[in-house]
Amino acid sequence: MMAQKRKGDGTTAQESNFSYYKEARQSLFDNLDDDTRAQYEAKAVEENLALKAPPNRDLIYESVLIFLD
Repeated sequence: MMAQKRKGDGTTAQESNFSYYKEARQSLFDNLDDDTRAQYEAKAVEENLALKAPPNRDLIYESVLIFLD
């Protein structure tokens, strides 16, 4: 059944499974209560800001010192 569907739309098993995963994840997120959803959204904003921030100098120097030891 799945192989026939993939042949019909030209997707691979990985692409097909990923689309099911995304649908399930979105469905679960949509069913969260408002407080839990706000917590996840705040955490996502915090992580996105951290990704955009420049590297921490202290961590860079600490890593260099580990390699020199």
